[in-house]
Amino acid sequence: MRILIESANSAQNQHLKNLMEFVDAQAKFYENAHQHMADLKRELSTRSNGGPMI
Repeated sequence: MRILIESANSAQNQHLKNLMEFVDAQAKFYENAHQHMADLKRELSTRSNGGPMI
């Protein structure tokens, strides 16, 4: 019984570690996407105000 409980604890710990890594990766992805959208918005705003066309 003790081995079963230790195995379950180990699996839960690994699952939690993987879940935390996934959440970190998602946060980085959306942070990067947000930055790209902010850059695009700034570029489009510049162009619509008579700025240089690339």
